[in-house]
Amino acid sequence: MTDKKLTPDEVAAQAQAAAVEAMMAKAFSKRTSTEPAKDASATPPLPPLETQRCGLIAIVGKPNVGKSTLLNALVGQKISITSAKAQTTRHRITGIRTVDHTQFVFVDTPGFQTRHSTALNRSLNKTVLGVISDVDLVLFVVEAGMFNQADAKVLALLLDDEWYARQPPKSTGREKYDAAFVTALIAACRASTGFARDEDIVATATALTARTMALGYDRFVPAGVSDVVLSGGGARNPTLIAMIRSALPLRTVRTFDELFFDGEAKEAVAFAFIALQHVRGLPGNVPAATGAAGPRILGTRTLP
Repeated sequence: MTDKKLTPDEVAAQAQAAAVEAMMAKAFSKRTSTEPAKDASATPPLPPLETQRCGLIAIVGKPNVGKSTLLNALVGQKISITSAKAQTTRHRITGIRTVDHTQFVFVDTPGFQTRHSTALNRSLNKTVLGVISDVDLVLFVVEAGMFNQADAKVLALLLDDEWYARQPPKSTGREKYDAAFVTALIAACRASTGFARDEDIVATATALTARTMALGYDRFVPAGVSDVVLSGGGARNPTLIAMIRSALPLRTVRTFDELFFDGEAKEAVAFAFIALQHVRGLPGNVPAATGAAGPRILGTRTLP
């Protein structure tokens, strides 16, 4: 019996998978097959629950860009079919990688189709959209040196998070962007290239902050409002300020310190103003900004 002769496309796919596997092995310092397997009976006890982390990461991109090959390399097993034929993956496929006390749940998705609007492609796109809404982080895959219009359409999709589209007033914090989100972001950045530096990851997070801020202004702030005033810790980050100015070229971006007084004193001054309004018997809130049902006198005065 003779071995089946591989087609040129199959040879290329195997070479690509081997290259990605080698890159991921180096990035994760992965144990090779030449090392002796560990005794299963010597499995250490589970770490305390508060030290365990888990995050869901969607692998998204246009068809045939290498998403399934990347998933196989990340988990160290061939769990997702790879082929030179586009749209081979037609369902969400999950792979899990555990590193120390952290578990990364990678979700391979069908290629997001932006050119052909057949019933099948509409169904596959619906699958991608469903996955994005359920995960903590999206890993966007593009072909190196070939970012084109199809990639740009998928990137726009990633910024179409339900949170960004929600009408103001709104607020979020660590309940959405928690330690698990940060851990998954770091892992995805490093896994995507194999050599991402700490400063590269910080730059990615900073760019996301500026871009989503620009989306908010485009969607909810009238064009006639031309002034943007920055305050808080981010206003002391020159890189973030430069990115925000680049993302909002038609608006004037300045810091609170430039216009008024030291921003570090802003909270103390605000509480003093609320106290003054209370003593005067006047409302201290702005319903349009906070979502309150109406004007309210804030706080209580307790005499000795």
